[in-house]
Amino acid sequence: MAGKRDYYEVLGISKDASQKEVKKAFRKLARKYHPDSSSNKDSSESKFREINEANEVLSDPSKRAQYDQFGHMGGEANGFSGFGGEGFNFEGFAKGFGGGGSFSSFEDIFDAFFSGGGARSSNQRSGSQRGEDLKIEVDIDFEEAAFGVEKIFHIKRLDKCSKCGGSGAKDESSVKICPQCRGAGEVRVVRRSLFGQSISIQACPKCKGRGKIIDEPCSKCHGDGRVELREEVKVNIPVGIDTGYRLRVDGKGNAGVRGGPFGNLYVYVNVNDHPIFERKGNDIFCSVHIQFCEAAIGAKIDVPSLKGKYKLSIPSGTQTGTVFRLKEKGIQDIHGRGIGDEYIKIVVKTPTRLSPEEKEIFQHLSELRKKSSREDADKGFFRSVREGIHDVFK
Repeated sequence: MAGKRDYYEVLGISKDASQKEVKKAFRKLARKYHPDSSSNKDSSESKFREINEANEVLSDPSKRAQYDQFGHMGGEANGFSGFGGEGFNFEGFAKGFGGGGSFSSFEDIFDAFFSGGGARSSNQRSGSQRGEDLKIEVDIDFEEAAFGVEKIFHIKRLDKCSKCGGSGAKDESSVKICPQCRGAGEVRVVRRSLFGQSISIQACPKCKGRGKIIDEPCSKCHGDGRVELREEVKVNIPVGIDTGYRLRVDGKGNAGVRGGPFGNLYVYVNVNDHPIFERKGNDIFCSVHIQFCEAAIGAKIDVPSLKGKYKLSIPSGTQTGTVFRLKEKGIQDIHGRGIGDEYIKIVVKTPTRLSPEEKEIFQHLSELRKKSSREDADKGFFRSVREGIHDVFK
């Protein structure tokens, strides 16, 4: 565990930060350092792991209490190798954000490691390129996250030019074979040094790997092959989604260059706070105030739930802080692994302004309680005396 940063430092919060502040800090950093949002993928992925690890501990009250007491070794008390051990799997978390990798095909992976030498892919030889991915953020209500919703967005993206079909040329006669590479799309570069000469194959600088050049570009797209389009996109937000998830809409990114495939649209979800409920995992929590008399003699009260009001029986003698559980009244798991529960904390309201009639009733009640207390005390005293005499003469 040596060298691991303090989790509070990772999220940039104080040790007395509330759960809401933890959630807010994680939400901000997750968007900033998500690998798909950074040009330096390696460093951002490492940073993203660290942020998620800190959030998993500090957002869980029991794990946070262990961490505050034992530090990074806190998990060993439960029989595993501390917090943030080998069990953390970034790949699984990335799937929770909607999946999707950084490479569109095996050729992309191959090219990423072997670009600049050897054979080039057919896409490179034709000069085609995959379209850029697009990213948008969406705020949804608490109930929309709980039950799912269809959202409609208006996005700007680059679509294939309808006039030239994406070729970028005015017509077919405007497309010529590149005189430098003679249509190959690549050229051999010879470099000489003290150790001899080396030969590498690179994209043709004149045609940029296309093998063809355009004499007269398309008047609509000016040779790019793509034009800006404003489009309406429908996105299905799944049941049980939470802040930090990423959804992927295939093919709704920018059009590819010179026949390349479309990129994707990524939707980053942020769930707004609820005025009544607080969510922890798939469970929801809320507080309900009841009258002093209801707590004393018991009552049936209406309590809120995600699907409307629910009748809850309050037994006599209920105290402030008592928690009731409503089974499966929480949020359905996004992966279909059951439904969470709803937890209701009771707060007994002490009356502050009483009418003369109410004061008289409470005074009468107070006298009755005092009398009952004296009788209980007397019974206890005489019982102890009797037991003492019994012991003496036993």
